[in-house]
Amino acid sequence: MLSRSVPSASFLLVTFLATHCCFAQEWADKMFKAKDHDFGTVVAGSEPKFEFVFQNLYKEDVHIQSVRSSCGCTSVSIKNPSLKSWEKGAIVAKFNTDRFRGNRSATITVSIDKPFRAEVQLKVKGNIRGDVTINPGAINFGEVKSLAPTQKTVRITKYGNVNWQIEDVKSTYRFVSVQLKQVHRGYDSVSYDMTISTKAQAPEGYIQSELLVVTNDRQNRQVPIVMTGKVVTALQMSPNVLTFGPLAPGETGTKRVLLKADKPFEINDVTCADSNFVVKAKSGAKKLHFIEVSYRGAEKVGEIKRSLSIKTDICEHPFQLPVVAEIANKDQ
Repeated sequence: MLSRSVPSASFLLVTFLATHCCFAQEWADKMFKAKDHDFGTVVAGSEPKFEFVFQNLYKEDVHIQSVRSSCGCTSVSIKNPSLKSWEKGAIVAKFNTDRFRGNRSATITVSIDKPFRAEVQLKVKGNIRGDVTINPGAINFGEVKSLAPTQKTVRITKYGNVNWQIEDVKSTYRFVSVQLKQVHRGYDSVSYDMTISTKAQAPEGYIQSELLVVTNDRQNRQVPIVMTGKVVTALQMSPNVLTFGPLAPGETGTKRVLLKADKPFEINDVTCADSNFVVKAKSGAKKLHFIEVSYRGAEKVGEIKRSLSIKTDICEHPFQLPVVAEIANKDQ
């Protein structure tokens, strides 16, 4: 019989499980940068989203089993549910402004099943206005060619105040322009069409930004609108890295580079700081160009890295093509 001074096996088991659960919860919480988000005041029809970013800080693989919301005002989804060490994912929360109005809040429960079970609770809140609507609810440019500006039009309608006006539109992404046109002003509503255009010099990469529509409503001056898209280069180049070798010292190798665009363009110049490179390109405007690049191997054995600068009339700045050449003594 065990003495009273010695804990029983059942007591030890309960203590271990309690300690284990607390550790698992703390371990899981540490992966999230933020666990609360306030959408602020948004309007009906808009599509406000927020990503709760999490990162696997540990050696073991992490798996998000499921995610659920306590309120239909918020839809949730998972980005990258399975994470290896140091990989990142996100819980995406979307406010459903098409079906709900007023002050809303939700608790999002994230269930983790690997490496062991834990739950993390995230919270969102916001105020959905019913007196202003946006159609469509967000500006999604999709894939945009850098030299082919894309336009999207959004209709903003205010109900119940015929004196309502849009005074300004601000953007956190500077490569867009905005045009406003009032299309209706009646006894119970005011409507504007807002046309948003990407600029030709927009850099390659993702657009993840918003427009702030500034109005004369002193209580709710700003109307935020989510803006997304992806800008891709107007000029496609293949290969992306030009390689030579192995070449013997003094040996010459020749390669071709393909340049392609959606509209005819001219190659104005191709230069390289290394005189061992000789480039031939035909003049004239066309959609498809081939550049012939010859390289005479250096006298020293080893790897050299250079860059070809290709100037065209399709872009203000030259395109850079990395070049790698391997010089080897073939007699060895």
